[in-house]
Amino acid sequence: MARIVIIRLLYIVLFTIVCEIFSMTSPAFAYFKANQKPEVSLSIQQGPLGVTLTVRGKNFHAGRASISYIDPHNVAGVFVAPSDSSAQVGPHGTFVSTNIIMPSSGPAGDWKIAVTDSKRATAIARYHVLAAPEAQSAGVSSPSPTPIPSPTPIPSPTVRSTPAISTVGIANATSRPPFPPLDTASTILVLLVVGGTLGVAALMLVLFIIPWSEYFHERNMPGGGQW
Repeated sequence: MARIVIIRLLYIVLFTIVCEIFSMTSPAFAYFKANQKPEVSLSIQQGPLGVTLTVRGKNFHAGRASISYIDPHNVAGVFVAPSDSSAQVGPHGTFVSTNIIMPSSGPAGDWKIAVTDSKRATAIARYHVLAAPEAQSAGVSSPSPTPIPSPTPIPSPTVRSTPAISTVGIANATSRPPFPPLDTASTILVLLVVGGTLGVAALMLVLFIIPWSEYFHERNMPGGGQW
């Protein structure tokens, strides 16, 4: 009778521990998910106008998201066909659009690629437009007439200098930690795995080890196992 009471108490304790683990981790996951900010990344970060970009986003609300731009003069615009002007965000908050075509002309400088989802959450990625040294704007260049070649001058001997080897990259590479730090989601996942493993071990202890030890103890007692 005492053994049955002890086993039931262990069941209650184990069930309480499992409930506490879930009650502690579920709000943490909900809080972490709710406080994630939308992020946008581009396939390339700088170049000329008229190129096709791949835009990737995460942590957006599911549904249709619009894609627009703001030029260096803070003039907003929308992408027109054949470029995509929107993307479909999946249930996990991610999307990929591979057909974002920059305008063929415009000012040089930082262009902002803005993505706004179905709940008006917005994220921005920057694309730096390059221009020729004498030009004030960048765009797809038109063909120019072929210049008449001039007589080739006789080159003068030049002294080549040996470039210095920079140790900045080596120092930065050696100073990095061997393993990246764990974020909040990874830490919570590790705690769940550890808690689940301890729960399974306790369940195995209750179901198998303790009853069998009691059984063998009764069999080994004098007069045990006899009526």
